[in-house]
Amino acid sequence: RALAVGLISLLNNICFCGMSVLLPLYVGEARWDLSNIHPGAASQLAGFMFGFVGLFQAFVMMNVFHFCRRRFGTLHACAIGSILHGLGVAMVGYMPRLGYIWVCLTCAALGNGICRPAYTYYLSTIANKSHVTQTLALIDVTLNAAMVIGAQLTQVFAYYGDSAAFTLAGTAAFFQALITLILYLTEKRQKKTSGDQELRAAIPKDEFIKEISESLVMILEKRNYDLEQRAAQQVLRGILDQAFPFLRPGGPDNREHMEDVYMLLTSLGRDADASDIQYRFGFDPVDSYLQHRPLSTLNTRSRATGRNMLLDSLT
Repeated sequence: RALAVGLISLLNNICFCGMSVLLPLYVGEARWDLSNIHPGAASQLAGFMFGFVGLFQAFVMMNVFHFCRRRFGTLHACAIGSILHGLGVAMVGYMPRLGYIWVCLTCAALGNGICRPAYTYYLSTIANKSHVTQTLALIDVTLNAAMVIGAQLTQVFAYYGDSAAFTLAGTAAFFQALITLILYLTEKRQKKTSGDQELRAAIPKDEFIKEISESLVMILEKRNYDLEQRAAQQVLRGILDQAFPFLRPGGPDNREHMEDVYMLLTSLGRDADASDIQYRFGFDPVDSYLQHRPLSTLNTRSRATGRNMLLDSLT
């Protein structure tokens, strides 16, 4: 999925970088006759256009993006923004008048202001927590690659005209939207498959209790524990208490609560953490030798001794 987001970022930057290099050439064409107004009128107009795109994109990223993400979801918002971005860029070459370009730039800035933070946000959510920095660096790598590829659209502009160049740049954003939708459908299918597997693995409560009871009885029989029913029930309760410990309510300053935490950490073998709590509250040390090692790992004599100690504690 991270590689798919990298491809989305590459296509997005190709579209934007393509527009960046093509727009000054387009505005400076002789048919607009801007040189008669002022020798540097074309360059100034291109600068104003880029300034407008930057300001409007910033506004969209801070306001519209969050609304779209909450309303449609991250990937859906990215797809919608990609389509608007590509549509705005592709239409530039077909405008009959130069003033209509502002409509195209508004559409492109709106779309890019939505899709760019969307795929960055999505990448941060799927990134491995231990490799977040390396994963997010993928955005910068694709940006540099897009600067190389997008700049070559000037060759298309020179040989095939402005319409073909802007259309090709906008097509990159359309492919971006397509990959985003494929990523969404794949993710949705994986979640559905995972949910179906969990549903198939579920069993009725009575059947679950029966299986657990049979398993625990089998464990007791294999260990050769010759126990009465009441004593066996107490042993099983002890097993469950260790598996699902109950902590008395309270915070880190409550002695009773921290005593339970201390006993739990000791039973789990977290001696360093347990020692800190013991030193802080002055608890007596706990002999956790039998808690750390299963009875099956001890020799026969030690196992019998452990069993007798357990029986003595129960009676």
